[in-house]
Amino acid sequence: MLACMDLSKLYFAVRKLNVTVNYEELIKLLYEKGETLGEDVHIKGFTVSDERNPGQKKFLSRLSELGLDLHVYPYDTTPDFSAEIATIAALSEEDNVVVVSNSSCLIRVFDLLKENGKSPTLCFFSEELEGNWTPTLLRGGMDFVDLSDPSTKRRVTH
Repeated sequence: MLACMDLSKLYFAVRKLNVTVNYEELIKLLYEKGETLGEDVHIKGFTVSDERNPGQKKFLSRLSELGLDLHVYPYDTTPDFSAEIATIAALSEEDNVVVVSNSSCLIRVFDLLKENGKSPTLCFFSEELEGNWTPTLLRGGMDFVDLSDPSTKRRVTH
Protein backbone atom coordinates (compact mmCIF):
# COMPACT_ATOMS: atom_id res chain seq x y z
CA MET A 1 0.00 0.00 0.00
CA LEU A 2 1.19 3.47 -0.83
CA ALA A 3 0.30 6.35 1.48
CA CYS A 4 0.91 9.95 0.41
CA MET A 5 0.68 12.62 3.09
CA ASP A 6 0.38 16.31 2.24
CA LEU A 7 1.99 17.51 5.45
CA SER A 8 1.33 21.15 4.60
CA LYS A 9 -2.43 20.60 4.18
CA LEU A 10 -2.42 18.61 7.41
CA TYR A 11 -0.55 21.36 9.26
CA PHE A 12 -3.01 24.08 8.25
CA ALA A 13 -6.03 21.88 9.05
CA VAL A 14 -4.89 20.95 12.55
CA ARG A 15 -3.90 24.54 13.25
CA LYS A 16 -7.45 25.58 12.37
CA LEU A 17 -8.89 22.74 14.49
CA ASN A 18 -6.61 23.75 17.37
CA VAL A 19 -5.26 20.22 17.85
CA THR A 20 -1.83 18.66 17.59
CA VAL A 21 -1.28 15.53 15.53
CA ASN A 22 0.43 12.58 17.11
CA TYR A 23 2.31 11.56 13.97
CA GLU A 24 3.48 8.30 15.46
CA GLU A 25 -0.17 7.25 15.97
CA LEU A 26 -1.23 8.54 12.55
CA ILE A 27 1.54 6.54 10.91
CA LYS A 28 0.56 3.46 12.95
CA LEU A 29 -3.00 3.92 11.69
CA LEU A 30 -1.72 3.87 8.10
CA TYR A 31 0.39 0.77 8.77
CA GLU A 32 -2.63 -0.97 10.30
CA LYS A 33 -4.65 -0.20 7.17
CA GLY A 34 -1.93 -1.83 5.09
CA GLU A 35 -1.85 -4.84 7.41
CA THR A 36 -5.60 -5.36 7.01
CA LEU A 37 -4.97 -5.47 3.26
CA GLY A 38 -2.06 -7.87 3.74
CA GLU A 39 0.35 -5.41 2.16
CA ASP A 40 3.60 -3.69 2.98
CA VAL A 41 3.19 0.03 3.52
CA HIS A 42 5.24 2.78 1.92
CA ILE A 43 4.59 6.30 3.16
CA LYS A 44 5.63 9.44 1.32
CA GLY A 45 5.36 12.86 2.92
CA PHE A 46 5.28 16.18 1.06
CA THR A 47 6.03 19.54 2.62
CA VAL A 48 7.95 22.78 2.50
CA SER A 49 10.60 23.70 5.05
CA ASP A 50 13.04 26.42 5.98
CA GLU A 51 16.41 24.69 6.44
CA ARG A 52 17.41 27.41 8.89
CA ASN A 53 14.57 26.52 11.24
CA PRO A 54 15.90 24.01 13.80
CA GLY A 55 12.39 23.05 14.95
CA GLN A 56 11.36 22.09 11.42
CA LYS A 57 14.59 20.16 10.91
CA LYS A 58 14.00 18.22 14.12
CA PHE A 59 10.36 17.53 13.19
CA LEU A 60 11.26 16.30 9.69
CA SER A 61 14.07 14.17 11.10
CA ARG A 62 11.57 12.54 13.47
CA LEU A 63 9.16 11.83 10.59
CA SER A 64 12.03 10.23 8.68
CA GLU A 65 12.79 8.05 11.69
CA LEU A 66 9.14 6.99 11.74
CA GLY A 67 9.51 5.70 8.18
CA LEU A 68 8.33 8.54 5.96
CA ASP A 69 10.05 9.02 2.62
CA LEU A 70 10.07 12.83 2.67
CA HIS A 71 9.84 15.15 -0.30
CA VAL A 72 10.86 18.51 1.15
CA TYR A 73 10.86 21.72 -0.85
CA PRO A 74 12.11 25.22 0.00
CA TYR A 75 9.77 27.22 2.21
CA ASP A 76 9.14 29.78 -0.54
CA THR A 77 7.49 27.05 -2.67
CA THR A 78 3.69 27.07 -2.86
CA PRO A 79 2.62 24.19 -0.60
CA ASP A 80 0.24 22.37 -2.95
CA PHE A 81 1.36 18.87 -3.73
CA SER A 82 -1.81 17.52 -5.37
CA ALA A 83 -0.23 17.11 -8.82
CA GLU A 84 2.80 15.33 -7.39
CA ILE A 85 0.67 13.05 -5.20
CA ALA A 86 -1.57 12.25 -8.18
CA THR A 87 1.39 11.42 -10.40
CA ILE A 88 3.10 9.23 -7.82
CA ALA A 89 -0.17 7.40 -7.05
CA ALA A 90 -0.84 6.79 -10.74
CA LEU A 91 2.67 5.55 -11.45
CA SER A 92 2.88 3.40 -8.34
CA GLU A 93 2.83 -0.37 -8.67
CA GLU A 94 0.66 -0.43 -5.54
CA ASP A 95 -3.05 -0.98 -6.12
CA ASN A 96 -4.08 0.47 -2.75
CA VAL A 97 -3.35 4.15 -2.26
CA VAL A 98 -4.17 6.24 0.80
CA VAL A 99 -4.03 10.01 0.43
CA VAL A 100 -3.83 12.22 3.51
CA SER A 101 -4.97 15.53 2.06
CA ASN A 102 -8.07 17.67 1.85
CA SER A 103 -7.39 19.05 -1.62
CA SER A 104 -10.51 18.90 -3.77
CA CYS A 105 -8.20 18.79 -6.79
CA LEU A 106 -7.82 15.10 -6.01
CA ILE A 107 -11.51 14.19 -6.50
CA ARG A 108 -11.09 13.57 -10.23
CA VAL A 109 -7.74 11.88 -9.56
CA PHE A 110 -9.52 9.35 -7.33
CA ASP A 111 -11.98 8.61 -10.16
CA LEU A 112 -9.12 8.10 -12.62
CA LEU A 113 -7.24 5.86 -10.19
CA LYS A 114 -10.38 3.70 -9.77
CA GLU A 115 -10.88 3.54 -13.55
CA ASN A 116 -7.34 2.18 -13.81
CA GLY A 117 -7.75 -0.58 -11.23
CA LYS A 118 -6.47 1.19 -8.13
CA SER A 119 -8.28 1.48 -4.82
CA PRO A 120 -7.81 4.99 -3.44
CA THR A 121 -8.68 5.95 0.14
CA LEU A 122 -9.02 9.47 1.46
CA CYS A 123 -7.80 10.05 5.00
CA PHE A 124 -8.40 13.45 6.63
CA PHE A 125 -10.43 15.43 9.16
CA SER A 126 -13.97 15.58 7.75
CA GLU A 127 -14.64 19.10 9.01
CA GLU A 128 -11.61 20.37 7.08
CA LEU A 129 -12.35 18.86 3.66
CA GLU A 130 -12.21 21.33 0.77
CA GLY A 131 -14.71 21.87 -2.00
CA ASN A 132 -16.82 18.96 -3.13
CA TRP A 133 -15.38 16.18 -1.00
CA THR A 134 -18.46 16.01 1.23
CA PRO A 135 -20.99 15.35 -1.56
CA THR A 136 -18.53 12.94 -3.16
CA LEU A 137 -18.23 10.99 0.10
CA LEU A 138 -21.99 11.06 0.74
CA ARG A 139 -22.62 9.46 -2.67
CA GLY A 140 -20.57 6.52 -1.41
CA GLY A 141 -18.22 4.34 -3.35
CA MET A 142 -15.14 5.93 -1.80
CA ASP A 143 -13.13 4.57 1.08
CA PHE A 144 -12.70 7.27 3.73
CA VAL A 145 -10.78 7.26 6.98
CA ASP A 146 -12.27 10.12 8.97
CA LEU A 147 -9.69 11.49 11.38
CA SER A 148 -12.56 13.47 12.95
CA ASP A 149 -14.30 10.30 14.11
CA PRO A 150 -14.17 10.72 17.92
CA SER A 151 -12.20 7.54 18.65
CA THR A 152 -9.78 8.13 15.78
CA LYS A 153 -9.37 11.79 16.70
CA ARG A 154 -8.55 10.85 20.31
CA ARG A 155 -5.97 8.43 19.00
CA VAL A 156 -4.18 10.66 16.50
CA THR A 157 -4.33 14.05 18.25
CA HIS A 158 -3.36 15.55 21.58
